[in-house]
Amino acid sequence: MIVCRRTRELKDDGAWELEYRERKQKPVIVILDPRRVFEAIEQDFKPNPERLCDVLQIPDTLDFSLPWVQDGDPIFFQQGRHRTAALAKLGFHAYPVVTRDEDAQALIRKFGAPIAEARKHFDWAKLTEYPTIDRVVTEAQARASGFTREIIATSLGSDLHLLIQPHVELDREFEAFDRNAHEVICVNGWLGTFEDI
Repeated sequence: MIVCRRTRELKDDGAWELEYRERKQKPVIVILDPRRVFEAIEQDFKPNPERLCDVLQIPDTLDFSLPWVQDGDPIFFQQGRHRTAALAKLGFHAYPVVTRDEDAQALIRKFGAPIAEARKHFDWAKLTEYPTIDRVVTEAQARASGFTREIIATSLGSDLHLLIQPHVELDREFEAFDRNAHEVICVNGWLGTFEDI
């Protein structure tokens, strides 16, 4: 079993705390598919061969520093690109990463993998201060994740019954929980009209 640990940037006095202390954001763990992530960054990222050789030893050393990522176009790495490339090349189907709570569902939607698959190879049980966020598939989960504002979205003659976060600006791209499809979707606000229920 590969044991996961925090990198120094995620320690109590590290870069995460320095950047997010004021906003009181805490790290969360999401499970992503390293093959899909690497495919998305492959054009812009050419791994350093020496560094890649080092991290290809992860299954032998049984030690893994969690990558730190954010939602972006398509994903932004604070750190961990080489580890992601190594796991993709080794054929792993799931791995844990650290992100902000507000980025969790977008990352899961783009690159998500089953928690059970990640648990076959990785042990992050000792990182109790980081909750593991799963795909939102029920209205109760959506409400618990902050999707509490009910709206009707109309675009191209179709209506969607959505739950959104209360502070969302509707003229931008935003995430919403589709109450009919039971999934978090990305909505282009400028393409529709919205009415609070």
